[in-house]
Amino acid sequence: MKMTPLFLALGLAMAAPAMAEPPRNSQGQVVNPRAEPASNTADRPDAWVLTKVKTKFAASSSVKASDINVNVTDGRVLLTGTVADHAAHHEAVRLAKETEGVKSVDDSGLRVTGSATRELEEQHRDKKNKR
Repeated sequence: MKMTPLFLALGLAMAAPAMAEPPRNSQGQVVNPRAEPASNTADRPDAWVLTKVKTKFAASSSVKASDINVNVTDGRVLLTGTVADHAAHHEAVRLAKETEGVKSVDDSGLRVTGSATRELEEQHRDKKNKR
């Protein structure tokens, strides 16, 4: 009979980990520590996404990173500033969209300042003035 308390203590010791509070993330949600990381990491911190986008711009030969401002809010990227031509504009948007954690890209504040664009604007202005 003296063995019964020993078995009881052993059983409780083995069950304790199963009864422990599960791990939680910063939002208080229960997480599975053995789970594989999600392939869709759209919930990356905005500072992380900003750094990744700017790094891609800096590594690109067709995008001048110092001329493009990047703002990120809840995974939504806003690009403002200037690019040399339409190819650089397209490349900047493509690089931002391909960045892990980016949910959307707003390029409405990104302006093309290349000579071809100026020529088109001048032609448009000339046609408008002739009317």
